[in-house]
This record gives sequence, structure tokens and C-alpha cells, in this order.
Amino acid sequence: MDETLIRKIVEEVLTAMIPPGACSTPADRGGPQMLVIGDPSMVPEDMRCEYSLSGIEEYEKCRDIGMYDRIYITKLSLADLSGIAMGRDDTPVSCAVVNGLLRGKEVFLSDRALWYRKLAGRGSARLYSVIDGNVRQLESFGVKVISEEKPAPVREPVPPRFCPEPAAVPKGSLKPNASRVITEAAAREMAKENRSPVQIPREAIVTPSAWDVFTTNKIQVERI
Repeated sequence: MDETLIRKIVEEVLTAMIPPGACSTPADRGGPQMLVIGDPSMVPEDMRCEYSLSGIEEYEKCRDIGMYDRIYITKLSLADLSGIAMGRDDTPVSCAVVNGLLRGKEVFLSDRALWYRKLAGRGSARLYSVIDGNVRQLESFGVKVISEEKPAPVREPVPPRFCPEPAAVPKGSLKPNASRVITEAAAREMAKENRSPVQIPREAIVTPSAWDVFTTNKIQVERI
């Protein structure tokens, strides 16, 4: 029989033997325990398989953080975030986390719980800095922020549907570039030849600065 299934059956039997309202312990349940603050389904799969998960409601019955091996936070109000950063224990959440940190328990904070970060740059920068400063304070206490955002898939470059042939270099008294643009530098080269008029391709594009060079040097331009 599958080991995981056996463990779940044993846990259910042990739970049924505990009177309603009584506080359970790791010995009663068997195996490592994890306190989940928020949605248990958001805990990484590997941890869900390794630990027995309990919600904050169960912690409120006894407020004994010693029965848990880890704490995983998937949802956190700004009030609780601030309270934990200040070391307060006046709510069940802040009480669990503060006492867990004081007892050396591993505390993980999912970045999904930091919903306010989606509003970065939209409103008060000062308020955002204060709130995010509380997260940095938690990290200094030993809280590990876990990034659960999946990176965007890398797409292979798609070749263009149409590739035009390279433009032919037009013939004339000047050797224009392949894009058929006569720049100021090209006009100055033509002016050095002291020829007037000069011939350029009919479809050539002459930049304003090139026209200035022709005008200044009194060079007549003919399109062919």
C-alpha cells in the first residue's frame, strides 16, 4: 500500500481519537507539522507531501507554536505585516509568527502574499516604501521570502514571412548607399569634385543638410 495513503489513514484515526476542542500535538498526529497562514493549496507541492498542514484556526485553540516545525504564509494583511515587523503578538497571525521566530522555527513568506507590490509606482511612493520596509524587516528576522512567479516562456524567434530583395545601387555621378539616401557627407564628397551640375538617381533621397551643402557650394543637382 502507498506510504502516503497509510500516513493519511493513521492521521485520520488519531484525529478521531482526540476529543473535540482538545489540543493535538505532533506526537498525536505523527510526522513533521507545518502551520499554514492563508490558503494551504498555495504551499509548494514538495512541502505538502512532506508535512502535515494545519490552519491558523487550529493554532488559535492552544497558541502553542512548539507543536509546529515550520510556518508558511500565503496570505498576510498589512496590519499583521506591520505587527510582525514591530514584534507585536496581538493577533493570532502575528502571535504565531513572532513566537515562531523567537523559538527558531523556519518561516516562509510567499511573494503571492505581498499583493501590494502589484501597485508599485501607481500611488504614494512613501507609503509603498514603508510597507515594503516591513518585509525587509521580516527578512532581517530570518523570514524567507519565496518567489512563486513562473517565468514567462521563452519563445523561439519566428522568421519573417516576407524578405524583400536588397535594393540595387543606382548608377550616377555619385555612388549612393544601398538605401539610396544622399547624406551631408556624401554631398561634401561631390562638392570636392567641383562639378556642376551633378547627377543623382531620380529616386534618391537627399537630406536637408545635403541640400545645404549643394546650395552653399552653388552646385546644381540633376535627377536622372
